[in-house]
Amino acid sequence: MTVKLCIHCKSLRETGSSFCSDECGRAWDRKRKSKAWKERGLKDLTCKSCGEVFQHKDKRKQYCSIECERNINNGPRMTKQTTETIMRNRMSPEDFVELYEKVKSSRQLARMLDVSRSGLDNYYRKLKFIPESVKKTCKKCNVEFSYTLKSPRDSVSLCPACKKGVMQDINKDYIQGRPSHRRMSSRDPKILEEITPYLEGTSFVEVAQCPESDTHVNLTCICGNLVTLRVKDFRQKSGSRKKSCGCMRGTGVSIPEKELVKLVEDFTHEEILENRKPKFMQGLELDIYIPERNLAIEFHGLVYHSERPLYGDKCPIKIKTQHETKYLRCKEAGVRLIQIFEDEWREKRRILESMVSNAVGQSSKLNARDGTISLYSGGIFREFQNETHINGYTNAAVGFGLYINGELVSAITLRNTWNKSYGDKTIEIARFSTKLNTQVRGGFSKLLKAAEKWIREQGYNKILTYADCRFGSGGVYRNNGFQHVGKTPPNYFYEKGGIRENRFKHRKSRDLSGSTEREQQNNLGWYAIYDAGNEIYIKEIGDLKES
Repeated sequence: MTVKLCIHCKSLRETGSSFCSDECGRAWDRKRKSKAWKERGLKDLTCKSCGEVFQHKDKRKQYCSIECERNINNGPRMTKQTTETIMRNRMSPEDFVELYEKVKSSRQLARMLDVSRSGLDNYYRKLKFIPESVKKTCKKCNVEFSYTLKSPRDSVSLCPACKKGVMQDINKDYIQGRPSHRRMSSRDPKILEEITPYLEGTSFVEVAQCPESDTHVNLTCICGNLVTLRVKDFRQKSGSRKKSCGCMRGTGVSIPEKELVKLVEDFTHEEILENRKPKFMQGLELDIYIPERNLAIEFHGLVYHSERPLYGDKCPIKIKTQHETKYLRCKEAGVRLIQIFEDEWREKRRILESMVSNAVGQSSKLNARDGTISLYSGGIFREFQNETHINGYTNAAVGFGLYINGELVSAITLRNTWNKSYGDKTIEIARFSTKLNTQVRGGFSKLLKAAEKWIREQGYNKILTYADCRFGSGGVYRNNGFQHVGKTPPNYFYEKGGIRENRFKHRKSRDLSGSTEREQQNNLGWYAIYDAGNEIYIKEIGDLKES
């Protein structure tokens, strides 16, 4: 009788089968398939070190063994060093302890040495024999407790139970100081009552429900703008809540003022001082000051710089003379001061940008001798002065334009003056302006000579002009023979809701309540805002025979 053994377990099996049981058959089948799968993915590769052929699944493998890889790299592989090993190689333990105690922050020291922060702490603890766990006495309950030091600099004074109680008290006080943490709906009148006290110290004067959302409220700014905020924003700390719509300089630097600062930075690389108080200002502040150019720029928000009572019934500063005072102090120090109103920056920004670029020497240069003079043309002059003069076009008796290469680059207009105190034979310069972002050398002088010839022919003997102190002191007039004869007091306008209008539009009316013009306008929400006045210049000219 022939004895047959199982292929898998080598035990006796029955004839007609290769396995003693079905389990051995399935096990053998799994083993055979696994071996075939392993051999299927092997690839023949050549070792770069010894040149022998070896098999591996990854075709990027370059060496057949670790020894071959070490030989090709001229030594053993680099192992990762601990922080302690690195520091021992760099300095002595005494120097390390001195450096660790000198630098107050472990994180800063770790960045300096480019090592692990926890490794530095552990190395220092090991050198100073500081245990990882210490026992301390709680200052509040006098109970001894164990504390695991995260760093040798760690210090605790309260046990975990007392510390947890203190944090709960802090959170309780924080919550009680603000509207409750229930679902806050603006439809609830109590919520509006809770929010109202937070309007104090801001430019918001009224809070109301938001029609579009239950979780928002509408805040009305003192300038008339409407701002929508979430009700839950009033849980935040007061320093992070919005205090205005962006119009009030008193609650921080306004958005237009930031735009003005960025404009100046784009025009010049010289030092720009923001919100500084130079000695010559005697305690007053300048928004922008460029010492190398002897140039200063002020941005006037209409609400904050008007007589509108922001703090009860009292104005915070002397509104009437504040702009004139800054102008006079800058003039005494030889500094040119440009003062810009909020509405001018919004509506006539291109003119102001041209004015600033000219002040810092970034405008293009032209020569008046290359141009020709032409007499007044109403339509062209109207459009030109509306685009180039801060006050726009005004009616005039005559005008002269300077053309270079067929383009109008500068213009002057004359009118009969309403001020008869300087004589009946006096004519006034109504407007003088130049093409934007352009400086015409000798432009005013050439236009003035052409105007003087016409003035003599008409029988006038004096030329009167005013220089707006918000933009300069009239140096161009002094350089062309004008004499300074005085200064007007600050003029005033009326502002409301970000709009500034001439005072002649708001004269006293019998149909309104109030004994004075100011009272009537204040009742309507209009408040006065002042400029810096005007410098007055006169030039006497001879007749045709004398010339």
